[in-house]
Amino acid sequence: MSVEVVDDGAVPGITLARPEKRNAMTIAMFEPRASDKEFAAQMYKLALPYFEGVAANFIDKQGLMTHDDADTWMDARIANKEPWSARGSRAVEIQALWYEALQAGAYLATQAGDEAHAKEWSALAGKVQRNFLELFWDGSTMADRIRPDGSRDTR
Repeated sequence: MSVEVVDDGAVPGITLARPEKRNAMTIAMFEPRASDKEFAAQMYKLALPYFEGVAANFIDKQGLMTHDDADTWMDARIANKEPWSARGSRAVEIQALWYEALQAGAYLATQAGDEAHAKEWSALAGKVQRNFLELFWDGSTMADRIRPDGSRDTR
């Protein structure tokens, strides 16, 4: 039996990452198949509103994607209210997905002939990579998240 879980409280006590975060993984999955320029152009048309929406609403000054406390793969809400295990607005896996989505989006933009977005998203991916390494990696331990005060959570 398959149950579709949506982020509108339809399933009491359960929430998944919002669609704009889940789309990062979907876009990255399609990139290897996008050597077919027609397919790439179709996927690019689907991806463009995603990137525009994230850029307008969910990017911090480091280029990282922000999210709510319970918008990660491991979180749920208690009675659709408080997060089961709050992880703040910058969890490690969301940033990895965002980086991969930017790379895939740049590839799709190139395949679709939109060099402006390809350059923009490649540059943002570079910024995400640099800031990710600075914020999350200390040379020996990867942080699980960045707390609201900017400190690293390595527990």
